[in-house]
Amino acid sequence: MDAFSLQIEKLNGLSSKSSAASIFSRRITFGEENLGTVVSLVSVRDCEEEDAQVLITDIFEIAGRKLEGTSEGLLAALTAASDASIDYIKS
Repeated sequence: MDAFSLQIEKLNGLSSKSSAASIFSRRITFGEENLGTVVSLVSVRDCEEEDAQVLITDIFEIAGRKLEGTSEGLLAALTAASDASIDYIKS
């Protein structure tokens, strides 16, 4: 079987004045010695144009920090990252 390389680059943009979306990827370490790549699509709407990109970046950073270094299982870590992102948006 041939090996192939997957390269994901950061993509972002405003789809309108009140919504934006970005795709991010980051290599993380979780658990004791597990390495992985997190790929995330973050989309926001109904916010000011200048706030959209900041909000998107903040959400990805919060989720990434929750995943890094976790000692829980992967599903629990993803749930915690999702919950932290939702809490941030609500505040």
